[in-house]
Amino acid sequence: MEVFWALGSKTTRLMSLIQQLHRRHMFRVAIAYCVVGWLVLQLARIVAPILGLPGWIMPVLLIVGIFGFPVVLLFSWIFEVTPSGLKRIESVRSGESIVEETRATLNKVITALLVLALILVLAEQYFPLLEYDLSTTTLQVE
Repeated sequence: MEVFWALGSKTTRLMSLIQQLHRRHMFRVAIAYCVVGWLVLQLARIVAPILGLPGWIMPVLLIVGIFGFPVVLLFSWIFEVTPSGLKRIESVRSGESIVEETRATLNKVITALLVLALILVLAEQYFPLLEYDLSTTTLQVE
């Protein structure tokens, strides 16, 4: 019987954690961060050869994105957006919270980013990038 109550306690704590993750928009923030990170890497892959950026730029962007992910999640856990700006979750009164507005805004941002990602994928699929050989290109200055 004691095992059952311990299991119930763990289930309650897990449900409470999931409710807090949902309330603090952790899942939406994680999805938005991943989509933005993927878009940044795709745009960097397209623009880097044209601008003549060094080859180490892509691994650096990837590493910064990977290390930035937990920081963004921690930031999302600690702070909440209110009409008067960012505030710590503990100091936000229920009347100040704009959880529903934040949820709607994050949904719009995620949808827009996913549409942009889809456009980028389709554009790359149907209009492959021209290969630029910058080593043979000469620039004439008058």
